[in-house]
Amino acid sequence: MAQKTIELGTAPDGMDGDDARTAFQKTNDNFTELYQGVGGAQPESPKLSAIAASVWAANQLLIATGENTIGGLASGTAGRAVIAAETAAQGRSALALGVAATFDVTTSATDQTANRLLKKGDFGLGGVVPSEPDGTWLGTRFKQWAGSAPDRPPTAQIAVGFDSGYANNRRAQFAISLGDASAKAYFRGITATAETAGLWRGLVAEGDFGIGGYGALVLSTAINSLVTTGFYYCNSANSGENLPVASNGYLLVHAQGSLYTKQTFSHVTDGRTWERFLVNNVWQNWDPVLKGSNVTVSAGDIGVGRLLKNGDWGIGATNNAVTVADLNVVAGGGIRRVTPDTTNRPSGLNYGTVVDTMYEKSSENWAQMAMSMTEPRAWIRSRINNAAPAVSEIYTRFNAVGTVSFSGGNTGAIIERGSGVQGQWIRYADGTLECWGMGTFACPLSTDPVPATIAVPQPFNFVDNTFVGMAWAQPHITWTGFGGVLACAPGTTSYFSAAIRNTSSAQNVNIGWRAIGRWRNA
Repeated sequence: MAQKTIELGTAPDGMDGDDARTAFQKTNDNFTELYQGVGGAQPESPKLSAIAASVWAANQLLIATGENTIGGLASGTAGRAVIAAETAAQGRSALALGVAATFDVTTSATDQTANRLLKKGDFGLGGVVPSEPDGTWLGTRFKQWAGSAPDRPPTAQIAVGFDSGYANNRRAQFAISLGDASAKAYFRGITATAETAGLWRGLVAEGDFGIGGYGALVLSTAINSLVTTGFYYCNSANSGENLPVASNGYLLVHAQGSLYTKQTFSHVTDGRTWERFLVNNVWQNWDPVLKGSNVTVSAGDIGVGRLLKNGDWGIGATNNAVTVADLNVVAGGGIRRVTPDTTNRPSGLNYGTVVDTMYEKSSENWAQMAMSMTEPRAWIRSRINNAAPAVSEIYTRFNAVGTVSFSGGNTGAIIERGSGVQGQWIRYADGTLECWGMGTFACPLSTDPVPATIAVPQPFNFVDNTFVGMAWAQPHITWTGFGGVLACAPGTTSYFSAAIRNTSSAQNVNIGWRAIGRWRNA
């Protein structure tokens, strides 16, 4: 019953208020309800008695412990602050509650109402992920794909993952396959609808295509159709079919598509490497790939099969770094530098260059040409079966004519041209000597027809007197012989004799002559 209030009426007399009977009736009704509320209108109310009997203390709350019993509960500062709070914010502050106390929780596992708090299992968090049609946008969540392609990843029978976005046609998805032990991971984007979603793209895991694990094993017979980027180990089959050599090895494939691919093959033991290209679906030939071990390590490196750098063995160098210590020691073909410290160099060669060529890569068989840098001279020699090499100088227009000499062999020019007061001469390197000249000689008076003998000196000595002389004389003397010369005869190594028809009186005779012989016996 609501409290009944006595109407007092208008002052000063209240004549328009409740009369006495009505006023006492309201009073009785109010007391009746009050007595009933405290345990009845008995001489003693059990509820009032309980209140009267309770012991009160500071900071203690009275609470009903039964129908007619009351107990005291000590209250702390926080409890009193909650009771004294006049607003909800003051009450949360008293309980040290954060802002989460002001939010509602979701009503279902897919409730997308903004600002609601998630429960365990909502959107797959902390519980079983729900399986939903991909076309249904239920907010960013963990989910399960159990449908057919293109909904689920291509190799998965079932997949779980993550779906994130801000609208049905603006989403990114990540999924892990549960259909096999590989647990492949995939991702894709959706920019229109689920039905026109982008293709699932697999993430490369450790070991896939040989990355972070062992290379996939392939046979050489199958590599022509291998156009998938990756690292592989190739077993040689059918005597190395499709390989540059018949050997196992490591295969690296870099594919741009089914028509354009690059393959690199490395020998399993020695590391030699080749590469080839698929161009418009046609495989090109294997080409070797050069490495540091394929190139010379020094200017005089004789490693077989190595490639030369600029300057190696003097090729392309502005300062040849390969200096020869002994011309009789040839380690490999090339161009080397000769200095005065070089032994077994030709006489006359102090500074120069030597070119070596080898036969069958043997130090016992080689040919050599040396060139002087101080004068235009060159020498050649060769060694066959380790025989001592003989040196021959190359003759040019600069040294073909000069001083002819011999010491166990030709040591000078091919032709020597000279002259003196007795005449001129030519000496040849083969030992031939040719002299000629002319002079005026006194023909003494003698009795006709006895000829006069004249000694004609030679400009150069012969090794013996075996030569032929031809002579003429002027003026012509009345005689049947040419020029009046009766005969020429060998003399000593330095002159010859000419018989001249005597004249009736003494006179000078001009004689021309030529003699041929040898300047050396050998």
